[in-house]
Amino acid sequence: MATRRSFIRIAVLQCANIIAAYIMYVLMTYLTDVWKLSITQAAAIVNVYSGLVAIMPIGMAFLLNHCLGIYWMLFLSSVTYSIGLSFLAMSTPPFLSKVTGTCSEYEPACIGKIQSIFFYVGLALIAVGKSSHSVSVKSFWEVQEENQEHEEKQTKFQEFLQKLKEMGDFQVILASVAPIILVAYIKPWTVRFGIPAIFSVVATLIFLSSSWSYNFIKPPQTSGIRSLSLSRSHHTKSSKGVCEDGAATTLPSQTLEEGCNNELRLLRTEGANETRVILRIIPMWITFVVCGIVISTGNTYFLEQANHMNNKLGSLHVPVEFLFWYYNMTKLSKTFEIFKNIIPASLLASCPIFYSAICCIIAARVEFKRLHVVKKYGLIDKPEDTIPMSMFWLLPQLFFLGLIEGSAENYFSDFCAQEVPDLMKRYVLFLSKGVLGAGTIGSVFFVYIVEKVSQRGGRLSWFQDTLNRSSLDNYYWVLAVLTSINFVVYLVLACRFMYRCLKRECEREYESTPPSII
Repeated sequence: MATRRSFIRIAVLQCANIIAAYIMYVLMTYLTDVWKLSITQAAAIVNVYSGLVAIMPIGMAFLLNHCLGIYWMLFLSSVTYSIGLSFLAMSTPPFLSKVTGTCSEYEPACIGKIQSIFFYVGLALIAVGKSSHSVSVKSFWEVQEENQEHEEKQTKFQEFLQKLKEMGDFQVILASVAPIILVAYIKPWTVRFGIPAIFSVVATLIFLSSSWSYNFIKPPQTSGIRSLSLSRSHHTKSSKGVCEDGAATTLPSQTLEEGCNNELRLLRTEGANETRVILRIIPMWITFVVCGIVISTGNTYFLEQANHMNNKLGSLHVPVEFLFWYYNMTKLSKTFEIFKNIIPASLLASCPIFYSAICCIIAARVEFKRLHVVKKYGLIDKPEDTIPMSMFWLLPQLFFLGLIEGSAENYFSDFCAQEVPDLMKRYVLFLSKGVLGAGTIGSVFFVYIVEKVSQRGGRLSWFQDTLNRSSLDNYYWVLAVLTSINFVVYLVLACRFMYRCLKRECEREYESTPPSII
């Protein structure tokens, strides 16, 4: 019964996380509609936040493995998530209007210094909560499952949990329906931000209410270097005695000293080999930064386009949040999964770069058509009016955008897993996401550079205050050229790359032999 309650509490945390994710997806809309920021300013805030959410799990995973452990990391996630979402709700103008003496309308004049502080602090806390949640919840779930494996009789509830596990990520399809409805049809931003804050607080209290019933795994008390030293010292101990603590041995002192020197030499050689491996793979990682720049358009410029397009499907009004659901579903798509054992991992890793080029070309063509409709109906100076063009024109580019992120997490992670040193393998997925996150943050500087270059010669900048006056199609074409060049660069690097593992079975061989320089 305790195990059953544990799973229910974890499931409640997951539901709160899903609702919060949908709320954060429309953050760009809040900044442009309420704060009245330009599209580049709003996109910069959203992209810095999204980039940090992708990069921070690397450090969080290290803290989980060496300091906090799974439970305390999930505790940190729940608390910071709850406080961050609460601060975000408190940053809306109506919430503290009587305390701060400001107006309560959703206008820039009603946003004072206190509201701004609450907003940015809340955003930072949400980033910490989301990143720590991503590295801990799955591991915590697996630890709780270990209790069931020792039980001989399986209950109906456990059978249900097993079916959910077999379904995998596609259970998100069902779990996402309620948040879409919740976010789409609630207009006041105080309520929009307040509901996920309440959900998160309640989920955290429920999670903490039975902490005594959870299984705990303490983090290791030794560093990676110490673990490596212990694993390598096994060979030395078997032939030359104990070197570190001067324990009793029958070997002469000279032989013992030589054994210690040989062990230190082996550790230095292995450390140098691993450093060379990391240096070889860094250029491959850099090519994926461009993919992060392309991904940064999804919840910024693509969303802003959809907000002012026709959202009707026949007589049905489809909320713009549907696009986020659709994007998440395409991330789960595994296009070339059947070829995973046939096509080399390095070649499959080029898929997200190839998808990036296609996504940008489609986005440029769609935006060109949208601007043509804007000019045709005289909507250039009417940014709040609905453009008579269906938002479903954006589905193809969102499809490829989802494939970029999904394939990068799958195929690029597989490639890195067979190339990086053993001590880094547990961080491969987070490193892959971190590279994309670096590109997302880098998009802020890239947009700034493109904006300055487009203004040269006294010409009008491609980025104006509103989308209708901007020329985002030109920006997408620049991205298309950049990603195409990046694709060629990656193929050249892949051909010249000296692989540690030429076969997928190499991991088993690597475990039994020290890494060598190729």
